[in-house]
Amino acid sequence: MNKGLVIALITFLSLITIFLIVGLVFLINTNFTFNLDDINFKNNLSTNLIEEKEIDSIKDLDIKINIADVLIEEKNIDNIKIELYSNKAKTHEIIEDNNIKVVLEDEKVIGFKRKTSNIKIYVPNDYSKNIIINGNVGDIKIQNLNNASLDAKLDIGDIKIKQINLANAKLATGDIK
Repeated sequence: MNKGLVIALITFLSLITIFLIVGLVFLINTNFTFNLDDINFKNNLSTNLIEEKEIDSIKDLDIKINIADVLIEEKNIDNIKIELYSNKAKTHEIIEDNNIKVVLEDEKVIGFKRKTSNIKIYVPNDYSKNIIINGNVGDIKIQNLNNASLDAKLDIGDIKIKQINLANAKLATGDIK
């Protein structure tokens, strides 16, 4: 057998062995649980929270996520409707003071995750206040906000804006359309 081929095979198998050992050590040292629900190809999320809020007394809509998708859409309604969907949320809450603060912090995931948590917010047609979104990973989709302004910052994700009055968007990695 060719001496170069033998050396290449030994090197390749050694790298695979090292990779598998490091992966096993990582899995053993973390709080990794294997759940068959995580391999569900459908996006069936349990509803954690649905609330309606009046907009007269609020100043801004402030959204904080670590791993989630956000959809904000203008509808023919009187109040803000907020829906939080997640199966793995560590923290999910809607706080009302001068602002409406929406917080959805999902568990960190090892490997692939088919069910991404999401926030759906429906605002009235005449909504003209600020929307502030800060997050780590996720996609933001804005639909027809004619009077509102957006200030969005994401580490990883995409921001898609169909229509908005004013937008300031920053991404470390991703696309803004």
